Amino acid sequence: MKTRFLLLFAILTLALAGCTLADDITPPPGYVSPTPAPAIGPLYPQNAPDLANGAAIFAEKCAPCHGATGLGDGEKAAQLPVTVPTLGLAAIAEGAIPADWFTIVTQGRMDQMMPPFISLNDQERWDVVAYAMSLSVKPENIAAGQQVFVTTCAECHGPDGSGVANADLSDPALLAKLSKNDIFRFVSKGIAPGMPGFELTLDEAARRAVADYLVSRTFGAPNALAAAATPTVMPATATPSAPETATPAPAATDSAAAQPTASGAESATPAASPAVDAAASPQATASAEATSAASATPAVAAITISGKISNGSGGKIPADLVVTLHGYSHDTTNGQFAEILTTDGALQSDGSFTFAGVEAPVGRAFNVSVVYLGTKYGSEVLFAEDGKNTLDLPVTVYDTSTDASGLVADQLHFLLDFSTPDVVTVIEFYVVSNPGTKSVVGASEGAPVLQFNLPAGYSNLQFQDGALGGRYLQTADGFADTMSVTPGSQQYQLAYAFDLPYVKSNFISGPAVEFTQQFNMPVSTFSVLAQPGIKVTGENLTDSGVQDMGGTQFQVYQSTGFVAGKTLTLKISGAPQTSAAAAPAAGADSTRNILIGVGVLGLVLIGLGGYLFWRDRRAQDDSAVDEEEFASEDEILDAIIALEDQFKAGNISEDAYRARRAELKALLKAG
Repeated sequence: MKTRFLLLFAILTLALAGCTLADDITPPPGYVSPTPAPAIGPLYPQNAPDLANGAAIFAEKCAPCHGATGLGDGEKAAQLPVTVPTLGLAAIAEGAIPADWFTIVTQGRMDQMMPPFISLNDQERWDVVAYAMSLSVKPENIAAGQQVFVTTCAECHGPDGSGVANADLSDPALLAKLSKNDIFRFVSKGIAPGMPGFELTLDEAARRAVADYLVSRTFGAPNALAAAATPTVMPATATPSAPETATPAPAATDSAAAQPTASGAESATPAASPAVDAAASPQATASAEATSAASATPAVAAITISGKISNGSGGKIPADLVVTLHGYSHDTTNGQFAEILTTDGALQSDGSFTFAGVEAPVGRAFNVSVVYLGTKYGSEVLFAEDGKNTLDLPVTVYDTSTDASGLVADQLHFLLDFSTPDVVTVIEFYVVSNPGTKSVVGASEGAPVLQFNLPAGYSNLQFQDGALGGRYLQTADGFADTMSVTPGSQQYQLAYAFDLPYVKSNFISGPAVEFTQQFNMPVSTFSVLAQPGIKVTGENLTDSGVQDMGGTQFQVYQSTGFVAGKTLTLKISGAPQTSAAAAPAAGADSTRNILIGVGVLGLVLIGLGGYLFWRDRRAQDDSAVDEEEFASEDEILDAIIALEDQFKAGNISEDAYRARRAELKALLKAG
């Protein structure tokens, strides 16, 4: 059996927020993510959000994937290789931090197929964030919460909430940092020494309502939005403009979905909306190629694509640097891109470049790439729009260094899979940042950049992307990766898996394995996810209990980070419970179960999506149909019936179910 898996962090999940767009289904082949993140404004609204404008923006740019009410059921959701976040659910919205949602909308999340919304200014982003947060709020909750505030809270906090200096509830900067769950917890438990808890005097509904009310004071109440609760797709009312160039904020840690970070926001010329942003409405998703084939239409527009190469390390740009323009047609039926244009251009003396007269049907995607000092850098991906005759695609390159000591693994997560008898498959996910100003490269072309040690006795080493002998090199203690690491936050992601024997050591004890692994870079957050029933012990590893993540339960273990050179010993024992995919435990706080801390959030975003996809793909591999498997049509029909039963019981994902069903029906038809 061939095991395959995919890390959805260049591909990620169960996320909590952000807005996927209709046409940004998958990145084009060979796409290189631009390094610098777009500039981001203050992490709180400078003016009160306009929910009506937010509703219009949401309808155009978010609803095609997230659905009109935010339940992840938009018309394009099925085309995405990731789970569309159900941000319209109260359990999700209550755990969301507004500043984090704003950061996601601004910077995007490529792992969730979401672009940065550089076509919106800061105020417009706050408008759509506020509207998304309002989707799960009932107007009557706002009214009830206001009554609770007046009778219980206003005596200390004042009628406008500004009565307590260090807890100014009228301050948008404070409210933007708090989730409704945070406020609910403060109201329930109090804050020593001055604020009492109201857990015994207010019921849960009242405490939830006051949280809704306090957030609505900054981010708007849904009272006047009954008509906009199920918006139709329409143009946004605001005119797109380039985002403000305020101090960049760190990447979001508590919410949701993904696209490449964009460099276009730093350009003097406002960039076109990224990736699918340009074709968010259903009307725009049909490409001009398809339209012209169906009927006589005006001639395909020719546009000018320009940009500038800059050196993020401060060095000079060589005059002979070659810039390559890539054009991609986009099949909206399956979300796939095909490269149909590749052309080279030269730089001008100031580092700028221009490609004039480029044929650009609506919906065609473009980006540019350049190879500098052996490392490939790319711009963001922009789509051709109706009536837009220019695209701006700047690229930032960096000088190089062979010193990898400054690299940091922001996240390291293990997922343990017991699908194969007597074997535990360890899936390891790295998310690495380069805080320096130079790309870290090998000492020579094809030389190792990062070294990864593996435990003794491992077998069946597999990679999310590539194989030994190509990008990856076998070493005495494990393997090395030859890929360079460009500057920026979370610029490098890696997923690989290996098997370890998992058998009984004697007749008394159950199956177990103990292994030791050394880590060559500092790790900020470390987590282990396993099926309930599995026990994992190790130095500073804390059992965080069984957590529900998107309907699948995991036993979660967490640890603080460790320094480079750390050798960690883990012992795994026990047997997986058969109810790992059961519903959440009774009485559990579903939001808390999903958001189980900053460290595990990364795992939710990376690991869970990747694991579930990998698991489903593995199930598909195990159940691959061969014509010789079935002796008659009756056997094929029996297999279809059994498949239906497995799907209805929740034992197989919809993707795996549909793929298997199509194979069986094809055999039935052929037979």
